[in-house]
Amino acid sequence: CVLAFLINDKTFKNSRYSYSGTENGIRKSFTYNPETGKFSLAASNVELLGLGCPVTVEIEIGDYIGVAEVNETIVNGPRVPIPIKLMMGVKDVLRVDNHREPGKKQLSVSGGFAVEDPNVSMANRVSEGLVVTLGTQQFTIPANKLKAGKEKFTCSRAQVTEGGIAAANFNFGRCSFILTIKKMTITAGSGTVDFGVAFADYNEVDQITFP
Repeated sequence: CVLAFLINDKTFKNSRYSYSGTENGIRKSFTYNPETGKFSLAASNVELLGLGCPVTVEIEIGDYIGVAEVNETIVNGPRVPIPIKLMMGVKDVLRVDNHREPGKKQLSVSGGFAVEDPNVSMANRVSEGLVVTLGTQQFTIPANKLKAGKEKFTCSRAQVTEGGIAAANFNFGRCSFILTIKKMTITAGSGTVDFGVAFADYNEVDQITFP
C-alpha cells in the first residue's frame, strides 16, 4: 500500500506540512511538524489484501527514509484485529478469539483462519481428517466423520480417535471456525499452551491461556 503526498507551497506552510483530501476514491491525510518530529497518517478505502503482522511502515521524504514495525492496531484500532479475510488466498493463518474449558472436560474454541490456496476442493480439505493439538495432546477427527459442503466443512458428534466427542464448523467464506470436544480430559495446567489445527496442507498454531 503506497500513499504519495505532494509537497508545495499549499501543503507546506509555516514550517509545517499538512494535507487532507481524496484521490482515486482514497481518503488520506498526512501532517508533520519538523519542530517536534511528530507526524500523523490516516487513510481509508485502501487495498490491504495479504496484510499480516508485523506491519512495516516506511516514510520517505527526499533523501530521508524511516522504517518502523507496528502491530495490527494500525488498521482498525486497538479493539478490532486485522480482518483475517485479507489473508485468504495469500497466507495460512490461525487465530483463537475465544475459548472455554468447563471443568477441564470440554474444550470449546472459536476464531478465524485463512488458507493460502482457497481453490482446493472441500473434499480434498477433509480427505486426511482434522487433527487438533493442545499442548502435548492430540485429537483426530477421522475423514469419514467430516462433511464437505459449500465453502465449509463440518462434523457433528464425531467420535475422536483419542477419546471424546467433537463438533466442528470451518467456514471458508467467513474465515471462521468453531470447535468443541466434549468428554475428554485436558492435561494442560494453568498457563499458555499451543493450540494447533491441521487438515490437508494446512497446519497452523495459535496459543490458548488457561487460568
